[in-house]
Amino acid sequence: MDVAYEGDETRGLATLLGFNPVVPPNPQRLKPWKLNKVIYRERNYVDRLFRRLKGFRRISPATTN
Repeated sequence: MDVAYEGDETRGLATLLGFNPVVPPNPQRLKPWKLNKVIYRERNYVDRLFRRLKGFRRISPATTN
């Protein structure tokens, strides 16, 4: 989940599906939830890993069959 998807419906669905939503609340929310910064930091590592992998795919030679 990302900040753009921090709505109540999306968080509820993610929780029902067994996921632990790790996204900071919008600062203008009336009842913000507590953010677990350790888990959010680990999520950032995973996001950066996928960004790097996509970058390597861009420079690798294309295979043709």
